[in-house]
Amino acid sequence: MVLLPIATAASIRFGSALWPEHWPLIIRLVCAAILVEFGCYWIHRAGHEKEFLWRFHCTHHSPQRLYWLNAGRDHPVGAILTIARKSVISSISSLSICCYF
Repeated sequence: MVLLPIATAASIRFGSALWPEHWPLIIRLVCAAILVEFGCYWIHRAGHEKEFLWRFHCTHHSPQRLYWLNAGRDHPVGAILTIARKSVISSISSLSICCYF
């Protein structure tokens, strides 16, 4: 989320769009998916490496037995971070956030 204001300022300063609107939809969807997955990876990794974030992320790893019902288990703060990341990508790419769920 820190990069959004920087990217916006650079876009205004240099006169280029934040997202290539003229590209075909399928290519924009693939690019958006890559950005979302990149964000997922780094947020998940930070959840393991930073003690403050681990307090929230450990809920994800707490089940003794993994099965379909608890596979998506998450702390509310973790869920908020996920939604925020997807919302930023959606706003930059002008794609509907429904594409990511």
